[in-house]
Amino acid sequence: KFRRYAMATHLAKPSYSERYRDDTHEFRHVILDKETKKIYDECIREKRKNGEDELLTEKEWREVLHLTQSSGWRHYGIYKPEPHILLFKRPRTDK
Repeated sequence: KFRRYAMATHLAKPSYSERYRDDTHEFRHVILDKETKKIYDECIREKRKNGEDELLTEKEWREVLHLTQSSGWRHYGIYKPEPHILLFKRPRTDK
């Protein structure tokens, strides 16, 4: 199962963008390092095999990929030209 890959020790770390906004949401993207991308790919293969949605749950991106963000962020896609870039959003709370 893909969770065995979560035990890997990461020397490189994912890179987090600054936040950007529209009228209703706050966005950011996360650029995965090579090791985390391998874990992500294995996770997605397992999800496809099980007929699951390819978007990561908060538990998956926190516990499997070891991404750290404040609460409320939701994985909503990847940047297709560069699939090592994950896209996240959450509702704005500053209004």
